[in-house]
Amino acid sequence: MKNIMKKTSLIILVILAFTLFCAQVGFKTGLPAYAETPNNEAMLLFEPTLIASSGNNLYVYDNQKSEIKCYDKSNYEVDADKTITDVSGCLKMSVAGDFLFVLVEEDSSTSIVAYNTQTKAKTSISIDQIQNCFSCFAEQVDENTILVFASKYTGTKNVFEVLTLKNDGSSWQFLETYIECNLDTETAKLTSFVITDNTLADHLTIVFSSGTQIYKFYLPYTEGQKTTYALSSLTSVALSIKSLEVLTYSDEIHLAVIESSKIEVYKQTVGADSLSLTLSISQNQQVSGYNDFCSNGSSLFATNATGRYITKFDFAKSGDNYLLSSSNAIENPEPTLTPLSAENLEYYVANKNTIITDSPYSQTPLEEIENGTKVVRVATISFDSQPLTEYYYCLLSLAEKNVYGYIPSADLDELESRAPAKTRVSINLGAHLYKLPTRHVETTGAVQNGILFDFDQITDVVVLSGAINNYTTPNATFYLIKTSDNKIGFVETDKVYISNGSQNMIRNNATLTVRSSVYEEENGTKVIDVLNKDTRVRIDDNQSTNAKYLRITYNAADGTEKTGYVLASNLKRDAWSVMQTIGLILVAVNVVVLVVLYVIRKRINHD
Repeated sequence: MKNIMKKTSLIILVILAFTLFCAQVGFKTGLPAYAETPNNEAMLLFEPTLIASSGNNLYVYDNQKSEIKCYDKSNYEVDADKTITDVSGCLKMSVAGDFLFVLVEEDSSTSIVAYNTQTKAKTSISIDQIQNCFSCFAEQVDENTILVFASKYTGTKNVFEVLTLKNDGSSWQFLETYIECNLDTETAKLTSFVITDNTLADHLTIVFSSGTQIYKFYLPYTEGQKTTYALSSLTSVALSIKSLEVLTYSDEIHLAVIESSKIEVYKQTVGADSLSLTLSISQNQQVSGYNDFCSNGSSLFATNATGRYITKFDFAKSGDNYLLSSSNAIENPEPTLTPLSAENLEYYVANKNTIITDSPYSQTPLEEIENGTKVVRVATISFDSQPLTEYYYCLLSLAEKNVYGYIPSADLDELESRAPAKTRVSINLGAHLYKLPTRHVETTGAVQNGILFDFDQITDVVVLSGAINNYTTPNATFYLIKTSDNKIGFVETDKVYISNGSQNMIRNNATLTVRSSVYEEENGTKVIDVLNKDTRVRIDDNQSTNAKYLRITYNAADGTEKTGYVLASNLKRDAWSVMQTIGLILVAVNVVVLVVLYVIRKRINHD
């Protein structure tokens, strides 16, 4: 009986010792393996600032794109054959005959460029007399003659330089002669001018606005040069004038006076040598956000560069009442974003300094991006099911946040795909599986990062190939992994063990509570590594509980075992594990059994 009890006690002690050893010390294990299973930009408005119209064509200057788009007014689609590119520094546009005239200031030099709207051939003039001019208007006076008016301000008077574009039978060319129209009355700098109807033969009636005043003068364009022209006031309005435009309705001629917060339309009455205005309609209209205006027949068009749209105002008459209605004739469609799956994300590096914006039409940066910065394309962009490839919708991962937005695709180079260093890894307890390669998560937005799930035990996974293996963020690198139940996502590389078939796994007993530097020695001087918050480590034995720095051992991202020192205050020790608790209970039971056996044996010997 005594021998049986001794043998039983010895077996219990052996089992207990083995249990405690397994709970405290790692051992080599073989990890189980498993089998790895149209150019739409042409249609968009980016910064529409200037506008001009003739017949069925509507010309819009896009300052951001440095081009003049031609829209067909029957359907408001772009006529690519009539679009003019590589145009910058435009101040004003006007259409007359088959020509689009553009007043351009570039490199401190002012010129007028005439584009043939049929052939896109151009001719230009830059003479001293038009330097510092800020507005222009063109009028065809006969089959072979177009007059171009350029205005400038002397400080006390408005001056008009009149140039002639002439057809000599073989081509249209600017004449070197010009007329300078000096006005006999001092005025403030004009804001707009138009040429309107009159009954005087071989004369043009020029109407212009200055402050709240509207003036007119007659130009006898067959007389040749004349130094001074008589100026007379037509009317005044209450608010400052932004623009004047001529509207026609039936056989009536009207003058639209666009003020800062309303539009007034005046009916013109023309006499032998007179012009008078009678108010037709006054309508409150917030026009302060518009940049430029033009008219064609009974329609008035306006550009809004900030809102990136073109508004059309329609002038009509019902009975004795005149009406003015408005709607957006051209506006950008809302882009449709289709998120890419984790395995189809694309990785890029900026090839120049660029920006990321909240809209493909915007030039206001959410963030500036330096050359060499890496980003992830997380969604495709389309308009009415047609893809937009000129911009990519990307994730820019910063140290403190994620930024999602649009980046010009020409500013990005794709990263090369690369196989991972290891195809299988073990994910550490407590690691997150992310939807996107970033540790910042969101709950709102067209595309958002989230945690697919948390690993509650050491888990073996497959690492996938791809450009992700060449991608880095400011505070982490990631593996694209697939779990045994085919979940695909991203895990931080410092949350994994490398699987080499067999490996000594460190049995961790503590967690870092903050991002921490690892020092070579306990004096805390030379940093050899930096570990993220929540990294699991083992606090080595035989250290003072009052030490400022504690020696730890941990598995690095490449699977190697490393040792160093961290601040003791950054460590949180684990509580006793279930296995360790059971072991302690067994020790206690065994001690009791041994004591009982000892007492029994002693009593038997005594007897």
